[in-house]
Amino acid sequence: MWCTSASARRSEPARLLLAAALVVWPAGSAWHGASARCAGEAGPGEVINRLVAVVGSQTITLSDVRGAAELGLLDLPPGETSEAALVRAAVERALVQLEVERYGGNLPGEPAVTRRIVEITSRLGPEQAAVVMARAGLDEARLRALVRESLAAERYLADRFGAVGQATDDEVQRYYVEHPERFTRDAEVRPFVEVEAEARAALAAERRAEVVAGWLAGLRLRTPVTVLYPPELAGSANRQDP
Repeated sequence: MWCTSASARRSEPARLLLAAALVVWPAGSAWHGASARCAGEAGPGEVINRLVAVVGSQTITLSDVRGAAELGLLDLPPGETSEAALVRAAVERALVQLEVERYGGNLPGEPAVTRRIVEITSRLGPEQAAVVMARAGLDEARLRALVRESLAAERYLADRFGAVGQATDDEVQRYYVEHPERFTRDAEVRPFVEVEAEARAALAAERRAEVVAGWLAGLRLRTPVTVLYPPELAGSANRQDP
């Protein structure tokens, strides 16, 4: 989960006021530059992390977002690295997490969590992984919790939408013809027989993405969501119907 301590689960007006509160430690302090503590947990003189969104009772901070992105725990479109894209993905992650908590699902065991952490460490390298964790204020237990949540969300989506998007042979053939750039290598379009499975998977993935996007939009309409940062997203909010 994101930061959801008892002090963070306060009335929404009080939580939103936290977004403007920034108190910085003196340079050289052990906490100088650290930005991972939840606003409700910060002590006197400590950096109060920027609150970027509130999803239901969950508060999401900027260091949450950046840390999750660096660790590969956000579902981002290829090439998207803007803060707006990161916050959008973090809000969607929180919405899915709420659904997993509400309905349960195929929760991952500890071996699966360990395997994903090994993958993350291998991708970043041990030293960079340690830097990212320190920057995000994560210890091993917190990292395992975040990875466990991500795996649970992946499994929930796979169970719920895995069968969506299955295509007929004709639809796959048409997709191949209409998207030659996706199957081009060394300026040559690869033969259909060589890429049929790839084309089928790509078409199914696109269809699933559309369905999941619609589902997420519905979740957002019925879940209290307030986005405070970045400026281009700030002010967007949804409320549950009375």
